[in-house]
Amino acid sequence: MHETILTKPLLLLNTISYESKRFLQAQLEWERQAREQSQPDEQGLLPIHRAFQDSDVSLGTVQLMIFGNPESLIARDNEGFVPLHYACRIGQLDVVKFLLDFDEGSYKEFTVRGDLPLHITLITS
Repeated sequence: MHETILTKPLLLLNTISYESKRFLQAQLEWERQAREQSQPDEQGLLPIHRAFQDSDVSLGTVQLMIFGNPESLIARDNEGFVPLHYACRIGQLDVVKFLLDFDEGSYKEFTVRGDLPLHITLITS
């Protein structure tokens, strides 16, 4: 019997652990939310902003969310924070690097209080 292109990934999924499946499902859920919710809530938050409430947010999650909704990269919440401010606040250096590589001008973005991402990094370190 010939394996189709679709059966190989399915076979692979059967071999990964339950935790890995849950992780992948969570990643896909973040990407779906980013794609579907392009309007901020009453606090000005998009899914990308809420993802940073988890200090262990992964680079993969952020990448999926940015790819799902590229405009969210420069989206400001009500405090003027863009995703780079959040990444600097929680000290996720790999995420900071990705965000800067994706939009090198975001390091110049001020919050409502006048803080740059660098200020946020220094305040929280």
